[in-house]
Amino acid sequence: MIRLIRSACVLLFMAALTSKPAAAQAPSTTMTIDIWSDISCPFCYLGKRHLELALDHLGLQGEVEVVWHSFQLDPDLKTDTSISLYDYLEREKGWPRKDVEAINARLNASGADADIAFHFERVVVANTYRAHTLLQAARKQKKQQELGARLFEAYFSAGKNVDDVQVLMTLVTETGMDTTGLREALERDAFAESIRADLTEAGRRGIGAVPHFIINGKQSISGAQPVSVFEEALKKAMQP
Repeated sequence: MIRLIRSACVLLFMAALTSKPAAAQAPSTTMTIDIWSDISCPFCYLGKRHLELALDHLGLQGEVEVVWHSFQLDPDLKTDTSISLYDYLEREKGWPRKDVEAINARLNASGADADIAFHFERVVVANTYRAHTLLQAARKQKKQQELGARLFEAYFSAGKNVDDVQVLMTLVTETGMDTTGLREALERDAFAESIRADLTEAGRRGIGAVPHFIINGKQSISGAQPVSVFEEALKKAMQP
């Protein structure tokens, strides 16, 4: 019996010496945030910044995966570089200019607090479908955050036409994305299926307005809510 015990101890000792330590596993993403948004939506831009500020306050920047999903507020809009946003909204939507100006004044104040420089007088009335096509391509390259930021700034601050292929390709280049085949993807509507899938999922979830945020599949936020609302939702989503 003693010999058996000694033999077993020797075998365990030798196994400990020869066994290889387990390879360290890379930490997995702890949280996913799905966002349905449109580039022409000022509240989407504001909501994006509020989310980013909340992530900063909680030390979560770089710890989450943010996925941008396609949603068009006006999919049938025809790009028209000859008309101002105010004239378009009055002519096509029946919104009196003074009412739009009042809303935009409030957005300007909220934007300034979030480090956004809205210049509604510069906005080019443009269909955003091509911009969504590039955001789908950016998802594959993990560059959606960078491209989304540039698209919003181009539309609301710089007065760029986000339906213009050359403008879009310039923005893509600025993000450091691999541009191989992207111009052809725009021309061939290569991401139509992905865009339809996002719209279908929005319908399934009952999302009829943007921005809409789903944090870790648990917490839903609609609209450009204050930073504190995002912080509270993030905290709840981290709970087991």
